[in-house]
Amino acid sequence: MSKIEKIVRNGEEILAVVGTDFSAPVKFENGAYVNLTAEEVTQRQADEAAYEAEKPRVAVLTEIQRLEALETPRRLAEAMLTQEGKDWLQASRDQIAAERAKL
Repeated sequence: MSKIEKIVRNGEEILAVVGTDFSAPVKFENGAYVNLTAEEVTQRQADEAAYEAEKPRVAVLTEIQRLEALETPRRLAEAMLTQEGKDWLQASRDQIAAERAKL
């Protein structure tokens, strides 16, 4: 177990963590760093793995949101007036469909 203590370094008083081996996973609890239990380490690893596994899905959803934001009501109205606009809208919808297929 460790504590935060005031120490003097180079003539300046600072706060320092004393008595902790940071090579092991630790948490800050009641003013001190303590080692995690085996269950806490396992849970942390599971949480980190779940977070990493979710990153690609979040990236796809972010891209879908970006593409959909391009289709404002004004752009949709203007797109219907010309063939070029209709082609742009169809290409945009195709990109969105391709991203959704990744989910």
